Amino acid sequence: MFMKRFMPLLLVIACCLGLTVGMALSLTACTPREEEAPETSQPAPTPPPEPEPIYDPLTGLEVEAEPTGRTYLVSIDNNPDARPHSGISQAKILYEVPAEGGISRLIALFQDDTTEKIGPVRSARPYMVDIARSWGGVFVHCGWSEDAKSYLQQGVVDYVNELSQSAYFWRSDDRSAPHNLYTSTEKLAEWATATDNNYDQVVDWMEFRTEDDPLSTEDPLSTEDPLSTEDPLSTEDPLSTEDPLSTEDPLSTED
Repeated sequence: MFMKRFMPLLLVIACCLGLTVGMALSLTACTPREEEAPETSQPAPTPPPEPEPIYDPLTGLEVEAEPTGRTYLVSIDNNPDARPHSGISQAKILYEVPAEGGISRLIALFQDDTTEKIGPVRSARPYMVDIARSWGGVFVHCGWSEDAKSYLQQGVVDYVNELSQSAYFWRSDDRSAPHNLYTSTEKLAEWATATDNNYDQVVDWMEFRTEDDPLSTEDPLSTEDPLSTEDPLSTEDPLSTEDPLSTEDPLSTED
C-alpha cells in the first residue's frame, strides 16, 4: 500500500536523476578537448668556433702561442772534441759556416724556447755577425777575431760576450777548454732583463712549401733547355748540312 502510494513520486525522482545524468554526460561529450601542444625539438647549441691555428714564423710548425722575446744567435763549436753538441736540436734555424783549419762553426737561432744547455760556445767572426744582424738578433759568443771585434763594437747588433759577461755562461767539468763553455735561454733572458733588452721581437715569416706545393723534380742548376733534343756537348751547327769531318772548302770553285 505504501509503495503504491509513493510510486509516482519515486518515478518522478528517478526521471529527474536520469535527466540530470544524461545532461551531464551530454555536456561532457560536447565540450571540446584541449589540444596538446606538439613537442618541439630544441636546436642543438652552436659549438664555439675553433680557434685559428698559430704557426711559428721561423719553423712553420703549429704552436700553442705566438713566439715572444728576442732572437739569440749562438756561435757553437763544431770541432770533433766539441761533439756531441748541446741544444742544437731545439734551435729554430741552424747554420754551418767556415771557421779556419777546415773546421766549421754552427750558428744556432733560438727564440721563446726553454733550452737548458747550449754549446759549446765559441768565438765570433764578421760573417757570423752578419747572420745575427740579418735577423736583428742578439749574437752570443766567447771572444772574437780582430775584425769581428771592430765590427761588433760599431753597435751593429746587440751581443753577449763571455769574456766580459761571464755571469750568463758556465763551464762544464767533463771536457777541457775551450770546448766546455755553455749558456741557456734562461741565462740569456736574464741578460736581456738586466740590460733592458727584454722585448718581444717581430721576425719575418719564412716561406714554407705545403702538401699542395710539392718540390720540383727539375735540377735547379741545369741550364739545358728541357725541350731541346740536341746533344748539349755537340759543337756542330744544327742548321748546317755540311759533313763536319770534310776538309773541302765549300766556297771553292775549283774542279
